[in-house]
Amino acid sequence: RKLETETAVEVVDDQRGCPTYAEDLADVLGFLVSSRRRGIFHGTNAGACTWYELARQVAIEDGADPDRIDPCPSSEYPTPVVRPACSVLLSNRLE
Repeated sequence: RKLETETAVEVVDDQRGCPTYAEDLADVLGFLVSSRRRGIFHGTNAGACTWYELARQVAIEDGADPDRIDPCPSSEYPTPVVRPACSVLLSNRLE
């Protein structure tokens, strides 16, 4: 809800990930359990985007102004957590 109270929000634009819809992940988990699959599976939706791209799309879906979201590099984002530049998971084994 920062977009309602602040003039702009900065979101990192140099980290890529693969957002996954919770209901899709639930379906995958149900399939894995019912088929008694074992091992490590990466259940993700297709495609990838930066956190900035995701934030803009969420703003659009929520009816907020996406132009109030500004990109910034990870080096300028205030967090003690170090995140990888690319955390896109491949779901080859699941596919």
